[in-house]
Amino acid sequence: MINPSELVQHLRDALGPISEIDPRWALLALCFQLGNLVARAFAWRNVLAAAYPGERLSAYRVGLAYAVGAGLNGYLPARGGDAVKVALVRAQHPSTSAVTIASSCSVVLVFDTLVGISLLAIAWASGTLPMPDGPPGAFDAVIGSPPLTAAVALLIGALIYLLARYVGPRTRRVWGQMRQGVAVLRSPGRYARTVLTVQSLAWSCRIGVVYCLLSAFGIPASVPLAALVVVVGGMSTLVPVPGGAGTQQALAVFVLAAVASTSTALGYSISAQVGITLVNTTIAMLAAMLIFGRLHPLAALRDAARAATLRPAVEPVP
Repeated sequence: MINPSELVQHLRDALGPISEIDPRWALLALCFQLGNLVARAFAWRNVLAAAYPGERLSAYRVGLAYAVGAGLNGYLPARGGDAVKVALVRAQHPSTSAVTIASSCSVVLVFDTLVGISLLAIAWASGTLPMPDGPPGAFDAVIGSPPLTAAVALLIGALIYLLARYVGPRTRRVWGQMRQGVAVLRSPGRYARTVLTVQSLAWSCRIGVVYCLLSAFGIPASVPLAALVVVVGGMSTLVPVPGGAGTQQALAVFVLAAVASTSTALGYSISAQVGITLVNTTIAMLAAMLIFGRLHPLAALRDAARAATLRPAVEPVP
């Protein structure tokens, strides 16, 4: 356990070697980050295209909305930038539904969640991460008693039936819009071709970013280690703090303990978070300027941040 005085000293030591990072690896990391953003935007656009086959959803317009949301996620807690993405696409395409667009985001999250869980399971199985505690006693009692398990299953089934039987027209309409957002999942071939492969490319780019930044700091890098850092770093976003500040550094120190000192790990984590945030913010400002037709980047970002709640009228991007 690091006490506050030791942590301050580690932070001072971490900021020292930042100027000595290898710029070649940093430049390559930048290229991977740009590739990650482009691939994820394309994957989301393809999900939306399946939901609205009669709507002309250009990758350019959806990409601008995605870039703005990704940039604001570094500042808004609980991934508030995702709400901005939904609002901007909705404003660009008035015939679409906010519920359907929001539902489409879950399709992208399905693959991310599966990959993240798989990598964590591999890390736990290999002993890289400690195995979490077992399930709570109440859960043990349920799964250990077949009659109780059957009763719980019947209760859940009855609740689902009652909800499906007695919901009002508005709820049925919302449910239909949600199903429309995940329409691509009903076409496994199209999903694999237009979403799964593109998201796989995005994950490769994300791992490439971490691999390059680890190498830039002289930390012995490997693809498995970079993948683990990506997944564990993503867990920091569960904390209701913009960008998972602080949590990301603590997790990085833990994961990199076997290959780097605390100071080096902190230096890497701080630089990676700040660098990626700056890249995403710069791209978000440019995208917001194009969407809102503003020359002032911060004003454009403010308009984008208000879009999720105020739904301003946005002129279509030429």
